[in-house]
Amino acid sequence: MNEDYGTLRVGYVYLLINSAVPGFVKIGMTTRSPSDRARELSSTGVPGRWEVDFCIFVPDCAAVERIVHDDLKHCRFSDDREFFGIALPEAQAAIQRRADENMAACPGWPDPQSVKSHVDKQELQNRQEAETQRLQRELERAAAEKKKQEGEARERQARHKNVDESTREMLSRGPVGWGTFVFAGFWLIVDGKPAVSIVAAVVTIAAGFWLRAHEKAEARKLRSKWELPSV
Repeated sequence: MNEDYGTLRVGYVYLLINSAVPGFVKIGMTTRSPSDRARELSSTGVPGRWEVDFCIFVPDCAAVERIVHDDLKHCRFSDDREFFGIALPEAQAAIQRRADENMAACPGWPDPQSVKSHVDKQELQNRQEAETQRLQRELERAAAEKKKQEGEARERQARHKNVDESTREMLSRGPVGWGTFVFAGFWLIVDGKPAVSIVAAVVTIAAGFWLRAHEKAEARKLRSKWELPSV
């Protein structure tokens, strides 16, 4: 019994079909599950889904694939593609024939220990791939969160600077704006009763003082909210 398959690529030779490409089949090999391989190929943007029509577990899937591809080169779509224009029964027969030869070259196949080693290896590989994908997702989430936080920090810093500058400018102003005096002067030159004009001018100036005091009070509140020093 041959118990050492370490130099071979133990795995599957598969035959995939896709309703979107009628008349063609895909023949390949994998050391993982053929169904996983089919799902992987279906996620590459091709139309339709790949389905496993036939597969067989052999001692050296790479060798079987290579020989089958050579057997069917007359109906191969392209040398760098695994597509073949061949009927399913013929494709299955070609794979089975070369698989039988490959297994016959390894007395005792399938050896339970070898199969178990392959399954264990595949399970470990699947776990490692799942962990790699999980870590990649974590890194992507962390990068996205960091980018978001940096953006928020820049926005807050810009807002902080704007609040500081605008409130400083407001608090540096006088107790009343020039516009108030201009408006008050307007009342004094308007034709009418002098007493009314004087009262209107005084009210305008008083309102200007109140408005400026209110603006400065709001500026101080804003600086306190942003923990800015008093000015």
